[in-house]
Amino acid sequence: MHPQLWTVPGIGYTVHAWGFMVFLGFWIAVWVAVLQARRAAASPAVVTTIALIGAVAGLVGCRAMYLLHYYREPIRSGGMDFQDVAAMRGGGEILGGVLLATLAVIVYLVAARRSIRLYLDVVLPSVILAMGIGRIGCLLAGCCWGETCLVDAGRKALPWAVRFPYGAPAYERHWQDGQLTVPDELLWALPGNAERTPIPAAILADPAIDGNRQLAEYVEHVQALSALKDAPPQSPEVARHRDRLSALQPVLPGGSKEETTAYVAAAAHLRRLSQQRDRPVTIADLRAIAATQHSQWVHPAQIYDAIGLALLFFVLSAVLRRRRRHGMVVAWTMMLYPVSRFLQEMLRGDNPHDVAGLTVSQSLSAVLFALGLIYLLILIRFLPERSPRAADAPQRSTDQAPSPA
Repeated sequence: MHPQLWTVPGIGYTVHAWGFMVFLGFWIAVWVAVLQARRAAASPAVVTTIALIGAVAGLVGCRAMYLLHYYREPIRSGGMDFQDVAAMRGGGEILGGVLLATLAVIVYLVAARRSIRLYLDVVLPSVILAMGIGRIGCLLAGCCWGETCLVDAGRKALPWAVRFPYGAPAYERHWQDGQLTVPDELLWALPGNAERTPIPAAILADPAIDGNRQLAEYVEHVQALSALKDAPPQSPEVARHRDRLSALQPVLPGGSKEETTAYVAAAAHLRRLSQQRDRPVTIADLRAIAATQHSQWVHPAQIYDAIGLALLFFVLSAVLRRRRRHGMVVAWTMMLYPVSRFLQEMLRGDNPHDVAGLTVSQSLSAVLFALGLIYLLILIRFLPERSPRAADAPQRSTDQAPSPA
């Protein structure tokens, strides 16, 4: 798991693994789609336009489906503002992105009077390839993990099983489900919250906490004030601590109130541990403990999906080269991808089975498969082999009467 690949020197911009792999997958997919377009006598310029429209709509659909699945109530009640909705914190669901991107592309093709069947045939194999590359980003980011893959005594059941480090989503889910125990040193309680939770890995890794004298002094004065809660508010001792807290407040680390609160909570946790053990406990000590922690062994569902999507890309590319009827790649994508996704969801450990015993992706996959089968029957029985709007494609003697498709 490597959620952050590197930081660009000079500007301090951090390149995240998931975003980088999605970006890489997009450009490889565009390149392949342009090559496919030339072989299929389609316009590379149209394919590039489709790619850009699909990229924007895909990001929106990916995020929208995630929010509608997991955050319907906070959005409805106003608990999430526009910034929370727009930010990619929490992730997205790729199937929502594919569906909205496909709809947006179809609208564009209709408006541009281009063949829907021809151009979707050309781009869909590349879309599948991009999704497979993106799954490598999921592995590096630690999301979309698989079900536990264990035998007795916690040993892995398969040699290729993987486990994720402390702080990864899989680790936190396994802790929530009671499948592992977090060391007491790594459990804290934020102000106003009695429940103890694992300290976020980002806090442990943040160098702003290392030996920060302002943080340590701030916590010291807060605890001193707490011990003087029965003293008169105007007493010199209380005033001294309050004045010092006011002076320290502007120099505390953190770009927001929430971040500063987290830093102060971490410093308070270290001070509390030091008092309990009668020796200094540093953030480096906690990092050393966290380094020994891992999730349970799980199936590498991301790798399974990447392999399955790569194989599907080759199958659909072969269908594209050998097809005698426009739209066949679309039909087979609508049937084969749902089968792959349905099976993948059976090995995923992150998605709840909250739709009639299935995950939301399995439910959508079943619907998409049925629609694909219906579309295949319509394609064979009622539509001509060649789309009438595929003006650049070579003519075939088997053309039938024009159709709006």
